[in-house]
Amino acid sequence: MDENAVAERLNRLEEGLRSLQKASAAEKPSDAVATKFQKFCQFVLRNWILLSFVVAMFTAVYVKFAFGVDYLREYRSIKTKHDLSDLYARMGDILLGRGAWDAAEDAYRNAQQINPDSLAATRGMVKAQVFKPPVGEKYYIPEVVDAKLDYLLSLYPDDDQLLVLKGTRYEDQGDDKDAIAWFQKAVDKNPKSLGGYTSLGFHYLGRKYFDVDLAIKNLEKAVELDPYFPVANLNLGYAYILTFNSNEALQHLNKSYQTSPKWSAAYSLGEAYRYAGDLRMAAEWHQIALRGLTDSHSDQDPFVEQTESTWNYMPLTRQDRETLKYIVTVYSMEEKKAFTYYATSLDLALENEFDKANTNFEAAVKLDGERRYSVYFARTIHSVENLCNPNAAAKQWLEAHKAKLAS
Repeated sequence: MDENAVAERLNRLEEGLRSLQKASAAEKPSDAVATKFQKFCQFVLRNWILLSFVVAMFTAVYVKFAFGVDYLREYRSIKTKHDLSDLYARMGDILLGRGAWDAAEDAYRNAQQINPDSLAATRGMVKAQVFKPPVGEKYYIPEVVDAKLDYLLSLYPDDDQLLVLKGTRYEDQGDDKDAIAWFQKAVDKNPKSLGGYTSLGFHYLGRKYFDVDLAIKNLEKAVELDPYFPVANLNLGYAYILTFNSNEALQHLNKSYQTSPKWSAAYSLGEAYRYAGDLRMAAEWHQIALRGLTDSHSDQDPFVEQTESTWNYMPLTRQDRETLKYIVTVYSMEEKKAFTYYATSLDLALENEFDKANTNFEAAVKLDGERRYSVYFARTIHSVENLCNPNAAAKQWLEAHKAKLAS
């Protein structure tokens, strides 16, 4: 092969190589785009959840401001309903702890209407209805109540509210020993058992198991759990009267009366002021209690209170804990009037207002036709003589009327 042929072939090879280089250069931009697109797809696949959330949020924000549509409104509405249902259920728990079963039932029913799936409301409704009499009946059926409680306790043996209800059932049967045991079990299971502490405090002020220190201890826990519970404040204030802690007595009794104005709170405030040495305020509060009774039209009036009330005999000395164990029970509105007239007469006598004292004493004797409270107030006069420092004239009046009560 001559040199010309070789040169010609080399030229053709060079031209082919240049053609290939041009083709390769023309394809490179396309390969770069493909690579970038491939990387983009990989990024999307790796972060699709985050990107979906961002797109959804952007869309939601845009739609809300552009068209006034709130995609989250339904979720907020559901949360609000659950919160309201929980609020009513908690109210029901507090009312059940206070022994206000009808009011507790209403609260649980409201919770259930707002959120039909609320287990707390459903259980609360059942507990609030344990002592509910059948339709048309005034009193509950004991065997039905026992069956309800036994069944519920088999399902929820550690429910402190059920334990308190069981203790209440024993209380209704007059079995104070077992009642106290069940109330104690309630506070052992739940240190925040309002009903357990309140019931224990009340029973430790009673005749059979009187212990004023234990009463105060339990009632203080009840007030700590529910600072504005009128009954707990009333009983705690009264227990402090019996132990001559006037400041604490007045604080809790005032709170009870301010929260729920009742005869028992007004009467107790009169007793607290008398033993604190403020006879003018004692007479004023006893007169407030008397006016409330006089202005009431029946025993159904809220001020009168439909329930009976028990009162410990007042101590004869500051160290006396034995006299406190004896109690007297006041039932009707007329008996409460007699009780209050007697107390007011003592206040007025200590202030040397003997004409007014005589008027109140005579009104009390007239209302107390069966002399149900004569022994109680004869002993109260003895207590007042020892602890309230009457002057000679007041002491003479007290002695004369103590003799009348004893005759």
